[in-house]
Amino acid sequence: MNYNFFNTIIFSGIVYGFIFCITIVLNKKYDIHLLAYLFLTVLSLTLSNLQYWLLDVGIYEIPDIYYIQFELLIVPFFYLFMVRYLSLKKFKFELLFFIPFVLGMSYQIWSINNSHIKQYLSTFNLVVEAATILYNATLILFLFREVWLFEKNKDLNRINVSTKWIIHSISIGGSLVIFWIGATFILKTQTEFAFNIYYPLWIGISALVLFLGTRANMELNIVSDRKRIRKIKQVNSKTSNKLVSRKQKSSQNTYYEIINEIVNSKLYLDPTISLNSVADKFRFSGNYISQLFGKHSGFGFNDFINKLRVEEAKKMLNDKKFSNYTTVAIGLESGFNSKSTFFAVFKKHTGVTPSEFKNSLKK
Repeated sequence: MNYNFFNTIIFSGIVYGFIFCITIVLNKKYDIHLLAYLFLTVLSLTLSNLQYWLLDVGIYEIPDIYYIQFELLIVPFFYLFMVRYLSLKKFKFELLFFIPFVLGMSYQIWSINNSHIKQYLSTFNLVVEAATILYNATLILFLFREVWLFEKNKDLNRINVSTKWIIHSISIGGSLVIFWIGATFILKTQTEFAFNIYYPLWIGISALVLFLGTRANMELNIVSDRKRIRKIKQVNSKTSNKLVSRKQKSSQNTYYEIINEIVNSKLYLDPTISLNSVADKFRFSGNYISQLFGKHSGFGFNDFINKLRVEEAKKMLNDKKFSNYTTVAIGLESGFNSKSTFFAVFKKHTGVTPSEFKNSLKK
């Protein structure tokens, strides 16, 4: 047996991958239909490493015919998960993504049964591996495109999930593909196959599994909480009070019209709202809107928006229906675009952090 420091690290990633997959299946809080492809992504990464780890350690030699080409499944699975995660809908042509896997496995079985033409197969194998790498690289580029489109077309009525962890995951995956290309090139110039050249790739896969498991678990908890918060708020909105009456008629009419629209339509919940977007909506200049807020409210537009968001967060933090949800999820559902901004603004307006405010209510 060939036990060493490197394949011990790889094995720890394999164990963590299986634990994460079990967690997704058993955690009732998660939507398994939404996360099915994330489960399959992590499982494929884990099984791929397990497959090579068994060969490297020498515990079990997998016959060529039983070797599974997980490299043709990992990126497609993650792409389909991301489409569902960002758009909350299924991709129409999901089965098309698995055609390369079917073709790759078919070629593998054919080449094993036709080993007598070994002198020709080496060239074919190089072409197949190059095509596999190209397929994965192309999908990674499409992954970045999907994230860009999501960020460009954010919608207030949709949960605008964080994409940073997705970008980091894609970047790690892209780096592994680049190393895969280099390792393949080096192997083609050597006469003997050496497992140790793939150690950085397999350790990188273990790191990707660890990153996906840690960040995905955190982000999925937040998304799950935000969905439940929205359901509760939809019920509460039927009895909500309007903060400003539209019957007020005075020289401040324009100002009240604007803040009524912001408050009653809950525009402040949109993390992308800005002075210019409100100005465009009412067909005024941004400078004029800014002057209205300075004259009639005594504070600026951004302070007004943040004050509404803080009040929204305080209501949820003070409501027992939201007691089981994270403060981060509540902050994001109040219109803030990040945890750090929420904590900073909340403390500015209340003098305490969201957690301290929540704990004070318990006392």
